[in-house]
Amino acid sequence: MAPNRDSLTTASLVARIPRGPPSPSQPRFGVRAAMWGFPLHARALNVGALIECAQPLHPRSLDLVLVFDRDRLGLAHGNLSRVVTDAALLTAIVDSYFQDVGLRVRLAGLELWSGRNRIDVGPGSLADVLGRFLQYRASSLQRRLPGDWAHLTLADADVLTAATWTAHALGHAVGMAHDRAPCRCRGGDGGCVMGAGRAGFSDCSYGDYLAFVSRGAACLTAAPRPVAASPAPPGPRCGNKVVEGWEQCDCGSAGECQRDPCCQHSCRLAPGAACSSGLCCRRCRLRPAGHLCRKEESECDLPEYCDGASPRCPADTYKLDGTPCHHGGQCFGKACRSRYMQCQSLFGPGARDAPRRCYEAVNVVGDQYGNCEIRGVASYRACPRADAVCGRLQCVGVGGVPVLPEHTLVIATRLRDDNLVCWGTGYHLAMRPLGIPDAGAVPDGAHCGDRRVCVGRTCVNRTALAGCACNGRGVCNSARHCHCVYGWAPPFCEERGFGGSVDSGPPGPTEATLSSNVQATLLLLLRLVLFAVTVLVALSQQAIMQCFSP
Repeated sequence: MAPNRDSLTTASLVARIPRGPPSPSQPRFGVRAAMWGFPLHARALNVGALIECAQPLHPRSLDLVLVFDRDRLGLAHGNLSRVVTDAALLTAIVDSYFQDVGLRVRLAGLELWSGRNRIDVGPGSLADVLGRFLQYRASSLQRRLPGDWAHLTLADADVLTAATWTAHALGHAVGMAHDRAPCRCRGGDGGCVMGAGRAGFSDCSYGDYLAFVSRGAACLTAAPRPVAASPAPPGPRCGNKVVEGWEQCDCGSAGECQRDPCCQHSCRLAPGAACSSGLCCRRCRLRPAGHLCRKEESECDLPEYCDGASPRCPADTYKLDGTPCHHGGQCFGKACRSRYMQCQSLFGPGARDAPRRCYEAVNVVGDQYGNCEIRGVASYRACPRADAVCGRLQCVGVGGVPVLPEHTLVIATRLRDDNLVCWGTGYHLAMRPLGIPDAGAVPDGAHCGDRRVCVGRTCVNRTALAGCACNGRGVCNSARHCHCVYGWAPPFCEERGFGGSVDSGPPGPTEATLSSNVQATLLLLLRLVLFAVTVLVALSQQAIMQCFSP
């Protein structure tokens, strides 16, 4: 415990120390913190409690910008093509790791410092180098080469090692903590990526990523973005596994096409095939209209259905930002956001959202523990009192310090007059390149007053998120169209139907409806059979009586 700011506040640095001494050859990801002396017991969080459903993750993508220092060109003996090849290979290796968790990594840009390094990478601690690189990225790099993640790679002749540590650092950025017993990965005798190996991500890492996605994963796009190709070869190229122009399908190489029953090497559909790929294509045939092709990812997501005419599933839609969800939360970016749930995910099941006076005491200060915006390496914007509940999260009812990502800053602010201890986390700009997510910021979509919601650390009127009128029989989706409940039809849920929206594709009848239809059909058939039997019996009796009549 170290005093902070004044006598009312104490701050602590909680760090998870890996087992065993670090290898001298291992890259450092930050300065280790000293053990702290507060007598609270660490408590592991149940990652499964953060996952709202066990459905497969929707695909997501991340744009990577690589920066090589000037020594990289020396390793390549001045060969620029070799440097570009190394960058592509490094990205491909990183992408291969993340494909297992449903995340695609794309090389969006490459910068090589050929004449001189743009920042000083020599003296000082790692934090100093990170701070200089962040300033360089904010002032110059991001404007020229925009991306989701910028990674500075110092000279290393072994591309595989560099790629593995890049994947390790990027894993931290998407919520993955260091592996610990009993984490396991496939073929992981030599260690997993978030440990000290390269055998892939462990089950623990997968759970961490699921938890990260369940909180919104705002830094990731919902699907891989198309490459803005400069100058691309004219016309489609058959064999690249991308359907372009006149192509009906593209199965890749000759060997791959031999194994594909739906697509020919000429990029034409096989005789009798209606499709070759897509969520609405199965065994070369289109799935029927109403087939569920994309399930809901959470209570704030919406399902999509095949239309019977296309092999592609309709575009992903979700409930409009601001739609109410459980625990007094509101949907925002497909996730249910509330300070109550965020406190529980950070500090355990006994934690709950702090009273407003905690927010007003902490977030009006304007430091790494309480602010409404991080402006620079050591620059923060204090919250106006009206926006204080949209700054950094404050919780009460915390019985112990949980296991949090390495270098996470935990602060406890005591309000003596109210007999309250307000718990939160600190965050500063140098933590971003270490891959440490800011789990302590109040999320967009959190409630902040009567018909008001937090957006961009500001408490705004909820009418700014107003959507569409669905006659009380549906919800507004992200395209501001009504998604009707079962029994009513789009676009306005006024007429009878099977639900859905103009964007989701037509949902089919429910199993209950199908069952009742089948029952009605069987009952009708049974009545017809009984009627036919009755007629036959009557005719038989009449014939018998005629035979024995005098």
